[in-house]
Order: sequence, then C-alpha cells, then structure tokens
Amino acid sequence: MFRAAIVCFVLFLATVTIASILDHFHLVVFGPCAGPGETAIFGALFLSASLGVIFTLIGSGIWLARKLRQPR
Repeated sequence: MFRAAIVCFVLFLATVTIASILDHFHLVVFGPCAGPGETAIFGALFLSASLGVIFTLIGSGIWLARKLRQPR
C-alpha cells in the first residue's frame, strides 16, 4: 500500500511538471490571445493539475488507511 501511495505521489509530481511545461509553452509561444489551440493547452493544464490533486488525495488516503491498520 505504501508503494501505491508513492506511485500516486510520483504521478502528482509528473502532472505538476507537465502543467508547468504547458503553462510556460503557452506564455512563450501564444501570448495573451486565446484561440482554439490555447484553450486546449489550458484545458490540459487544468486537467493535469486536477489529476495531480486527485492522485495525491488517493495516495494520502491509502497511506493513512495502511497506517491505521497497523497494530501498535
């Protein structure tokens, strides 16, 4: 279970990295005008950030459940 939490955390870090790259790509290449391509990039940015939060919550929940099940 702890490994699953670590995997979820790594996925969170990967999605945050992807979100940062996409955000930088938008600012450098497209500028402030939003067309269909920019909207797709912002959609991918929000989706990857949302997935990062979800993976972190899942990983934290798995870690907490495992911790609570262990006998003291």
